[in-house]
Amino acid sequence: MKIEKYRFGIIIIDGRTYTKDLIILPDRIVENWRRREGHRLDMQDLEALWQSPPHTLVIGTGAFGFIKPAPGLINAIEARGIKVIMSKSADACEIFNKLSSDGDVALAIHLTC
Repeated sequence: MKIEKYRFGIIIIDGRTYTKDLIILPDRIVENWRRREGHRLDMQDLEALWQSPPHTLVIGTGAFGFIKPAPGLINAIEARGIKVIMSKSADACEIFNKLSSDGDVALAIHLTC
C-alpha cells in the first residue's frame, strides 16, 4: 500500500480517501480506528496488530503530535519484537512509504490534531 497524500483530516491510500483515523497493516486497512482515551495510546488500542505483528510499527501522532503513549507502551511493544517509530502524521506517512517498500510495516495514524 502506498500513501499518496496526507493533510489535516485526510489521507489518500492507493487512490482511496479516508477521513477517520486508521491502521494500515501489510494485508489490510482497519478503518475508523478509535482509542479508548482520546489522545492516549495504549496496548488495547493496537489489538489489530497482535494477530500478525509487523516488524515495524509507525505511529502517526497527529498533525500537531497530540497522541501520547501510555507509560511503558513503547517498551511493551518492543518487548514483542516490534520496532516502534513515533512521529507527527505527515512525517509518519513518509516513513511508512519508505519502509513499506522494503519490509513488514504497519502504520497507526491520527489524522487530525
